[in-house]
Amino acid sequence: MSKRIVEEIEVEASSGNVFAELNLPDPDKLQFKSDLTVEITKAIRDRGLSQTTTVNCERHFNHIKYGQLFHQ
Repeated sequence: MSKRIVEEIEVEASSGNVFAELNLPDPDKLQFKSDLTVEITKAIRDRGLSQTTTVNCERHFNHIKYGQLFHQ
């Protein structure tokens, strides 16, 4: 990894997975969750969705996630 100085602070380029660099368990899973969170956040912002709308979407997602496809 390369190092450089930014505003008098030494910085080192990441390998691409900071979770692996920190020796955390399941770094690939953590990276995937982080990437997914970023993409969801971008989609919410790009579509101009309100907090209420995103909560309603989350409720529907949870029904799908937990196999409750035909909820009332």
